[in-house]
Amino acid sequence: MNNIKILSILLFLFIGLTGYSQSTISGSVTDSKGNSLPYTNVYWKKALEGTLSNLEGNFKLSSSTKNKDTLCVELLGFEVKYLPAAQITSPLKVTLNPKAFELKELVVKPQPPTFYIKQAVKETPKNLDTNAFSQKSYYREIIKENGAVNRMAEAILLSKNFNGVSTKTDSIHISIKHGRKAFDQETIAFMQGYVEKQREKEVKKLKRKGEEIPEELKEEGGAQIDLGGPKYLLMRNFLLEPSEFLDSTQFKYYDYMFDEYITYKGRPTTVIKFTQKDNVRKPLFDGKVYIDDWDKAFSVLEFELSEKGKKHIIPAYYKPLMWAFGIGVEAPDIKIQVFGKKIGKYWYVDYFHLEGGFTATKSHWFKDDEVSTFQVDQLLKVQSFDENIENQLFNFPKFKKGSLFDQIENTKDSFWENFKL
Repeated sequence: MNNIKILSILLFLFIGLTGYSQSTISGSVTDSKGNSLPYTNVYWKKALEGTLSNLEGNFKLSSSTKNKDTLCVELLGFEVKYLPAAQITSPLKVTLNPKAFELKELVVKPQPPTFYIKQAVKETPKNLDTNAFSQKSYYREIIKENGAVNRMAEAILLSKNFNGVSTKTDSIHISIKHGRKAFDQETIAFMQGYVEKQREKEVKKLKRKGEEIPEELKEEGGAQIDLGGPKYLLMRNFLLEPSEFLDSTQFKYYDYMFDEYITYKGRPTTVIKFTQKDNVRKPLFDGKVYIDDWDKAFSVLEFELSEKGKKHIIPAYYKPLMWAFGIGVEAPDIKIQVFGKKIGKYWYVDYFHLEGGFTATKSHWFKDDEVSTFQVDQLLKVQSFDENIENQLFNFPKFKKGSLFDQIENTKDSFWENFKL
């Protein structure tokens, strides 16, 4: 799917964030001399859940639900410690022993930013989980017209990726554990009269033929926007399916430069900034890509439609048609953030946020023009990875293809009373 198609889908999506508590174990990590070891990876081998020790070497981690699971304590430069779950008591004290490395002769040569991007793309298969996994996520989508809510829905979702990260529609099962939506929705007013006339014409045509009228044509009230739902986001991994600006065949359209060197989640990270070249006439992006130095993995992506790209977002062959209908659309603002998280030996999308907006105008000869400004917000936050979710999936309504809003009933649910975003 190219970026233009992706943007057309993403223009109507959004995300959210929450947490929960469960039984935990606490502990500390030190070296053989008793010195605290910060930023140590502590994770369950089977349960796909982990954390990092803080600056004092202390950590807290949810207890594994698997009796035969193993706690792994790992830090570069030290031997990995493996602790069977059955033998763990809290608080836990872990001592790591130094690991000897045989170093080879190394010749350091300066490399351009694109070298490190190519390196991360090459390492992508190693960072991708191709096994089945389950997760619990919070999802929210909102669209507004001139400040009034048209669609707003949120849900706690359980999902099972049967083939790991995959774009096949039958590779994922999603259930809605909790859901709610705003009551005071307003129909989109922009070109409502035109849309309603077209709907009525189509209904009359089907009636004359004696054909059944689809549900979407039975509803009056003008235009409706399909928000897409969470399936698209849960099916793919934006960190492991490189976007156009990470494709070496597209490097000629961008300028790349080193931005800064930071730590992300306690791991050394190189940040590379990219911008669309001045002479390129395409709808492209400006942004930053974060590359984990240890795994050569994409850990964060932040990008938005560039000012140059906005001028070319609407294809030239559409413009005469839009002019004939008297329709004008200002270049949209689209900003996307994708944050990754390493659990065990794989990287997963932990948080996704999209926000955008655009203004549409319909010109009329004998009355005032119609003008609407649309705002879109989509958010997805993974709460936990848990292989046991598979057993819960079929206890809740299955998410079907289409809008999340249409699949939620606003029944009383005590879950939302204590829910905080």
